[in-house]
Parts: sequence; structure tokens; C-alpha cells
Amino acid sequence: MEKFKKFFISSKPGIVLFVGITALASAYLGSSDPKRDILKIIFVGLGAVLSSGGSAIINNVLDRELDKLMTRTSKRPTATGEISPNEGIAVAVFLIILGLTLVFSFGGVVPFLLSFLAVILYDLLYTLILKRKSPFGVILGGLPGSLPTLIGYYSTAIGCGSFPPPLPYANHGGGNIKTREGFGNWGWGGWFASFGNR
Repeated sequence: MEKFKKFFISSKPGIVLFVGITALASAYLGSSDPKRDILKIIFVGLGAVLSSGGSAIINNVLDRELDKLMTRTSKRPTATGEISPNEGIAVAVFLIILGLTLVFSFGGVVPFLLSFLAVILYDLLYTLILKRKSPFGVILGGLPGSLPTLIGYYSTAIGCGSFPPPLPYANHGGGNIKTREGFGNWGWGGWFASFGNR
């Protein structure tokens, strides 16, 4: 049970909660019949939560040496060694695959591709490149945090063959509300804007 708690902490649950809320709300607002789409809305939201939690664990594994140097991050389980890199990657990959499978199964190809893109952008572009080069890396690093808006919206609003009308791209107006690291959600503005598209 203690190990589960460490993995839960490493998944950045506060941030992941915002990802889930945004994906759920966007899927709800994108649906022409939310009652009919309720399972799709729930499982796409759950898939977004699982894949973003896995992505956060990978971020912690990749940043474990840097995290040791900062007071704010030095107690993270990956920095203290309570979660080994191999354990972290194994659990993270499992969560990401499970999350992406749910998004694909219930949301379709476009939400799946957007979810996969969010993982790649956060763990590779932001964690390994941008944040190590400049403190301004958080600006572009926040892009993955805006994708749950589109993931949710496109899971219910369109068929798999369509791709995107411009309205949900208003999501960047919402601001990066959860974290300085850029993983937080820019997406609030997008799902409010998409409400007028129903």
C-alpha cells in the first residue's frame, strides 16, 4: 500500500485531476446527446487521467537528479529513490498504454493521436529539451496541458475522419492554471468557448 501511495504522488494527482475535469467537461460539451455518450465521456476522461498520470511519472523519473537539487521537489519518491527508475517507467508505460487504449476505444483516432501527442510533447519536448535550455520553456511546455480540451471535445463532437474546426483552439486563452512547469491545463477557455458550438 505504501508503494501505491508513492506512485500516486508521482503521478501528480492535483494536476491530473484538472486534466480529467477538462477532458470530461469538453467531451460533455462536445456531445449532441450526453446521455447517449455517457460511457464515452467517462472512459475518455479516465483514459486522459491515466495517460497523463503515466506521463507525469516519466517526467519524475527523467528529472530525478534535478529534483534532488530543489527543496520543492527533493522529497519526490523518484528523487529519494523510493521508486526506482525501472519501477517508475514500468508503471508509467502501463498507465499510458491503458489510458491510450481507453481513449482510442471510446473516443476514436483523433483523440488517441492527441493523447499520444500530449505524452510525447510533455516527456520529450518539454522535460528533456525545453526545460533544460531555458526557463521560458514552460511557455511551449504548457501545450500538452491544453490538449485534454481537444481530446474530450473530439471524442464526442466529430467522427474519426474529421479534424478540427477552429473554435476549440480558443483554449489557449484560459491560462496555465495549475503549475509553473507547464503541465497544467490551458484548456479551460476552450471548453467554455465550445459550449457555444453545441
